Amino acid sequence: MRSLTHSLTRWLGIVLAMLCLQSPLAAMPLAMKAPVAGEEVPLRVFNRTVFVFRGDFLGANPQVRSNRAHMLLEVTLNQAGDLPVAVKSTPEGQLITVGGALAFVATTADIDPLNPQKVEDLAADAARKLSEVVSETREARDFDALVKAFGFSVVATAIFAILLTLIARVRRLVAQRLLRLMNQVSGKSSTGVASLLDRRMLLPLLGRLGNALRWSLIALIAYQWLSFVLSRFPYTRAWGEGLNAYLWSLAREIVMAIVGALTGLGVAIVIFSLPALPSILSASCWLGWAAVAQRRTG
Repeated sequence: MRSLTHSLTRWLGIVLAMLCLQSPLAAMPLAMKAPVAGEEVPLRVFNRTVFVFRGDFLGANPQVRSNRAHMLLEVTLNQAGDLPVAVKSTPEGQLITVGGALAFVATTADIDPLNPQKVEDLAADAARKLSEVVSETREARDFDALVKAFGFSVVATAIFAILLTLIARVRRLVAQRLLRLMNQVSGKSSTGVASLLDRRMLLPLLGRLGNALRWSLIALIAYQWLSFVLSRFPYTRAWGEGLNAYLWSLAREIVMAIVGALTGLGVAIVIFSLPALPSILSASCWLGWAAVAQRRTG
C-alpha cells in the first residue's frame, strides 16, 4: 500500500507540475527555423493544432506565417472581455479574427492536397478550434474553475486507488480459492486427474494468466484515470481528448477485426460443408422415407 501511495503521489505531482508550467508554456514563442520548401507548419495554441500553414502568402513562408499568427494570438488571448471569433471573406483569402483583431489568413495554398476541401471550410474549422482555445484560456484564468478541476482530479485519484486495492484483494482471494480447489482434487484422486492437475505445473500457469489479466486491467484503469485528469485542465485537455480518441479507435479496430475473423470463419465453414451437402440431403430423405414406411406398417 505504501508503494501504491507513492506512485499515486508521483503521478499527481507530474500533473501539478504541468499545470504550474501552463502560463510559461502558453506564452513561449515559437522557435525560428530556416524555411523549407513545401513544408507544413502547424499553428499550436494551448496544445491544440488550430491551423496548418502550407503555402506562402505575401512573400511570407509557412514558418513566418505561423510565427506571426502565434505572436498575434498571444497578445489577443491575454486580453480580458469577450473575444468572438469570426471569419471574413476577402479576395486574398479568409481572414480569421479574434476579438476584432486579425489572427491569420487562410488561403487556397493552405489546402491539404491529400484532403482537398474548400478554403471556406478550412477557415470555418480553424475558427471552431480557435473558439475552443478562447474558452480554455478564459477557463485557465478562472481560479474557481481550476479549484473545481483539481477537486475532480483528487476524487478520480481516490477512486483509482480504491480500484487498485480491490484488484489486489480479488487476486489474493482467487489465488487462495484455486489453491484450496487444487488441494481438494489432489486429495480425492491419486491418478489420472491428479497427475493432470499437478500443482507444480498448473498453478504457475494460472498465476501467469492471472497476472496478465490483472496488469491489463490496471493499465486500462490507469489509462482512463490519466485521460480524465488531463481533460479536467484547459492546458492539458487536448492531450486527454487525444488519449480517449486513440483508445476508442483502437477498441473499434479490435471489434472490427473480430467481426471480420468470425465472418471469414463462417464463410469457410459453409464452403467446406458444400461437398457434404448432397450426402446430408440424401440421408435426410432416406430417414424421412423410413419413418413414413414404419408408420404405415405400424
